[in-house]
Amino acid sequence: MKVGQYKGRRIAVFTRDEHCPPHVHLDGGDWSARFEFSFWHNGVSLLDVIPDTAWVPSQVRNDVIAIVKERLFVAREGWMEATKNTCLENQAWDETKQYVVKPNLAGRTLVNIQRGTYDPVERLTVLHLADCTQVGIKL
Repeated sequence: MKVGQYKGRRIAVFTRDEHCPPHVHLDGGDWSARFEFSFWHNGVSLLDVIPDTAWVPSQVRNDVIAIVKERLFVAREGWMEATKNTCLENQAWDETKQYVVKPNLAGRTLVNIQRGTYDPVERLTVLHLADCTQVGIKL
């Protein structure tokens, strides 16, 4: 599913065989890059590049990140259509910091995330926690 375009190149969520973390693809000709996004915050970052010896120019990286940030609602809808998964399960919610973290952080008060749901109309992610509570995150 097309999310946007960069200099004639399609930025897209693939609709077959996608896997976590949520991401979009950009074919740069002699390289292919994936840009990660989330269902609990509005950040976007370069995830990886193939081949791993390739380099994505910083201007391209920054421009694509800006495009994806502007169209996060489209990326999230496309991801949910393709995978039906927010990729938040098996992580944990840090109530103190209001933050999703990896569950192996000792000494912190964490609650495991059983699943996450996303409402594209409301742009709302709901974390369903192991203690039977829920946390709503407006995006």
